[in-house]
Amino acid sequence: MSAEGWNAKSRGNATGYRIFGFFLRHFGLNFAYINLAYVVLYFVLAAPAQRAALWDYYRRTWHYGRLKSAWCVYLHFFRFGQCLVDKMAITQGLSDKFEFVAEGYDDFLESLNRGSAIMIGAHVGAWETGTPFFGDYAKRMHIVMFDAEYQKIKEAIHRGAPQLPYNIIAVNEDDLGSILKISEALQHNAYVCMQGDRYVNNGRCERLDFMGREAVFPQGPFILGAKMRVPVYFYFSMREGKKYHFYFYRATVSTAGGSRACQLDLMRQYVSRLEQVLHTYPQQWFNLYRFWSDPSAAV
Repeated sequence: MSAEGWNAKSRGNATGYRIFGFFLRHFGLNFAYINLAYVVLYFVLAAPAQRAALWDYYRRTWHYGRLKSAWCVYLHFFRFGQCLVDKMAITQGLSDKFEFVAEGYDDFLESLNRGSAIMIGAHVGAWETGTPFFGDYAKRMHIVMFDAEYQKIKEAIHRGAPQLPYNIIAVNEDDLGSILKISEALQHNAYVCMQGDRYVNNGRCERLDFMGREAVFPQGPFILGAKMRVPVYFYFSMREGKKYHFYFYRATVSTAGGSRACQLDLMRQYVSRLEQVLHTYPQQWFNLYRFWSDPSAAV
């Protein structure tokens, strides 16, 4: 990843979402998947920056050869498209088309029944697919979002669907205001969900070893986890065909050594869990930009 970090804008086309929404409503899920195979070819050609980032990912992180890397780049775009289609299908009432399994969910529910919690996820898989699985607990969910453009795409995904079952905390501009909203939500026994793998330009960040290369992670979610004195969970929702596998990993939050030491320890635990997920699901890494901060080499 470049020194400037993520620019807080996600690539997406609302028209494309609406087209696949039409396919889902009128022709079904399998028809949408079949057409996705052709649509992906366009994006492989029309998204050179994302293509280059994935090429770097497979060549320098996984050390694949050129032919395998080229195939994986296409397959990676396809997996991304499948997850987007699945999100739309689930928000349009087609959750019965999928199977859901979970690890660590009972422990997570115990924490929610006692009070509040912080969930830290990542841009892997598709966290939104867990919404119907959470049931009534989703009403206590507050999602922290950075990107206004991405929220517009969300509106396209949820077009024609019921009102979102969770709440949104926007943090695009007023950082202090968002912290107050997060604190208020936790005081009212809500659980707050954040992504721990992107930082906005000039944001507070930490450089850590990740998948054998140096990468930059935001401090914010982990500072909150260290200071709010509530249980912290790392949450990942990973696609396995038409089954979604939810992982809830409870972090160890220790105040020994002060909040700074606790923050760094949480970050290292998070990175370790994220590495574990990627070794199982390498094609569901959806940070489609140059994430690693080491200089790019010719590959």
